[in-house]
Amino acid sequence: MCAMQMARLGAVELEFQTFGSGEPLLLIHGCVLADALLPLVGQPALAGYQLIHYHRRGFNGSSPYQVPFDMSSQAADARLLLDHLGITSAHIAGHSFGAAMALQLALDAPERVATLTLLEAPLLPAVAGAAGYLEWMLKMLVKYQSGLKPDALEFCMRRTFGDDFRQRLSNILSPDVMENAYRDADTFFLSELPAMQRWNFTENQVRRVKHPVLAVSGSESQPVYEESHQLVMSWLQNVEGRILPGVNHALQMLKPREVAETIAEFLARHPIPLSVGARTA
Repeated sequence: MCAMQMARLGAVELEFQTFGSGEPLLLIHGCVLADALLPLVGQPALAGYQLIHYHRRGFNGSSPYQVPFDMSSQAADARLLLDHLGITSAHIAGHSFGAAMALQLALDAPERVATLTLLEAPLLPAVAGAAGYLEWMLKMLVKYQSGLKPDALEFCMRRTFGDDFRQRLSNILSPDVMENAYRDADTFFLSELPAMQRWNFTENQVRRVKHPVLAVSGSESQPVYEESHQLVMSWLQNVEGRILPGVNHALQMLKPREVAETIAEFLARHPIPLSVGARTA
């Protein structure tokens, strides 16, 4: 595993790692688990790409989160990291909250995005199931505000991974995964959850995204993700959809080989043009 490096981007510092060589593929993780996309690293299907994995603000050793902190600010961090690496155009893959950021990046800096891979982007509040989803989130928030931070996160992990979530996550990611999640929990509850509730990604905005898009969802995911997937498929102009059987919102952790192969097949049909180039120098 490559060691973490630090990108100093003005007042912001972001931890990052790069793996392999080839066309760049920036991985944007979602909430709570900063390394949730690491299972894609080392998958043979993606061996021909340079994978860029980083920790967003408020995670691990990156700069602390800020309040308020909106989607455009998060997207700007991703763009600054590409600048730091000398990359003018990259494939972008995001999971959950990170997929929402990927969409925002495509709006704010379309020239920096070659393709988008959206692993269950939640389009709140556009979907009908948003109310039920936010009610579930509110139960976590009540636990958190009562000083029960571990209980709040474990409520989420059990729903996704089952009662044996600690062992499963330890096997998939690292033995200290939950300790890291407890430490970074304030980022989710105080910064990211409010940002997601404020983010109003409308149909008119979505239709401005002209890039090739791959939307991937799990067949066992919560209704809010199923409905979001359907909206992405109906709103975007240049989109392909995949439903992976037998997995939920943690699809890239539970079936990393299948997710990597799905992404690689899509990227192979949408290479970054040589006239654009991947790097500034």
